[in-house]
Amino acid sequence: SADLMIRAALDDLGLTFSFEEYVASHIARGSLVRVLEDWCPPFAGYFLYYPSKRQQPPALAALIETLDTGAGDTGGLAFDAAGNLYVTTFSGRSIDRFPRGSATPTTFATDLPGEPLGLVFDRAGNLYVGTATVNQVVKLSPTGARLATYTLSGSAPRGPQWIALANTSDQCTL
Repeated sequence: SADLMIRAALDDLGLTFSFEEYVASHIARGSLVRVLEDWCPPFAGYFLYYPSKRQQPPALAALIETLDTGAGDTGGLAFDAAGNLYVTTFSGRSIDRFPRGSATPTTFATDLPGEPLGLVFDRAGNLYVGTATVNQVVKLSPTGARLATYTLSGSAPRGPQWIALANTSDQCTL
């Protein structure tokens, strides 16, 4: 995993190749240095290939609009049981909600800790949000109210966004 490779580089076990955003804080502190810069072109971003805009399903239109904001920092995506799309904006520390059949978002939650990314719903419609840099999972009600914050133990450099947040078959275990 990227976290293990970064940890190995920090422990002077060798070189690692990683996305700049994962190691920027280490480079800024001087605990890691860039090497072979001429051989590392900038990452142009992800690309989404999809059919033409004719007869486009609303969910796909909402996804395209969300990813095409130009902000470059949308990440986590999840659908609730009603088919509404939820999207994280990690630099804005917020979650937007796209109602089913609509390409227009509404703000669902703001002022989340760290950088929200991983999303999963439980059977009751509560949303769990994995946040980077602060090792926390935040539980939000179906209306976006903060119900609980769980701090995770461990020393993973990027936090619980790298933990796969997914419901198990019993709908009780993340």
